[in-house]
Amino acid sequence: MRLLDLFRKKAQPTPQPRRVQSKVPVFLATGLDVRAQQWRETPTLVANARRIVTDVGFVQMLEVLRTENPGNFAFDPSAGLAERATQQAKTEGYNLAINLMLSLAEPWKNAELPEETYAPEVKDG
Repeated sequence: MRLLDLFRKKAQPTPQPRRVQSKVPVFLATGLDVRAQQWRETPTLVANARRIVTDVGFVQMLEVLRTENPGNFAFDPSAGLAERATQQAKTEGYNLAINLMLSLAEPWKNAELPEETYAPEVKDG
C-alpha cells in the first residue's frame, strides 16, 4: 500500500435525483367573484376568516386602519360644503369596508319571519 492511497477519497456512488411532486394552489388574477352573503353562507370560508380576524397581527393592522380613518382628521375651518361632503363620503366608505371585512368572519343568519298571528276577521253586519 502506498502512502498516497491513504489520503485518496474513495469514489462514492452518485445519489439518484428524486422526483418531487408538489401541488401549488392556483389563484385567479381576477380574484373571487363572491358576494358577502355567499361567503358568509360557506362554513369553511367563515372559519378561515375567523382565524384571520383573531390573529394578533391582523388586529394590530386593523387598529392602524381605524386610526387612519379620514374622519379622525380635522378640517380647515374655511373648507366648503363640497369638501365636507367628500370627506363624509370617504369616512362612511372607510367604515363600511372595515365592517364588511369583519362581518366575513360571522356566519349568515337568515332572519326568521314572525309567526302569523292575525286576529280573526270581524264582519260588520
